[in-house]
Amino acid sequence: MKDTKNIAVVFPGQGSQRSGMGKDFYEQIPVSRETYEEAADALGWDVSAMCFGEDENLNLTEFTQPCIVTTEICMLRGLTERYGFAPDYFGGHSLGEFTALVAAGVMPLPDTVKIVQTRGKLMQQAVPVGVGGMAAVISENIDTEMIAKIMEGLDAGVANINSANQVVISGELTAIDETEKRLTENFPAEKRFFY
Repeated sequence: MKDTKNIAVVFPGQGSQRSGMGKDFYEQIPVSRETYEEAADALGWDVSAMCFGEDENLNLTEFTQPCIVTTEICMLRGLTERYGFAPDYFGGHSLGEFTALVAAGVMPLPDTVKIVQTRGKLMQQAVPVGVGGMAAVISENIDTEMIAKIMEGLDAGVANINSANQVVISGELTAIDETEKRLTENFPAEKRFFY
């Protein structure tokens, strides 16, 4: 007998969005379609149209964040309805933490999508489009202090240490570009990967 206890689900955060996300669930599973409708009723705009179309606003945090949370809950509910999938634990990375709270029954979806839309709008206002950015530095056993030293004097810094092999940097786009240049100058190509 297969062990069905201690199942955990971890939800990704912003950056996981793509046009068409969740459309297959929406078209095939009623509870998934209802999830998009629930979010749209709370927000006052068509979340499914934003997710399934070619709207560039999908990449603006104000819209990205509620779309991702809605899609992740749509998928979880769809898997639960169709296959009886019943996780015991929920976690998330950054924005995914909000999805985890909905999945665990701590926060209702309508309140959560409103919160993350406001969160995304404030984030967007803090750094206008085209001014700031993020990048991942991927290599084995990254020396985070060394990266911070390379970034000295730039309007950027280490934003997140995802693992010993991945560090996220963020700041002004010109500073991100300069950091990539400095890392390229200091490390042979086989020792680094930057995106």
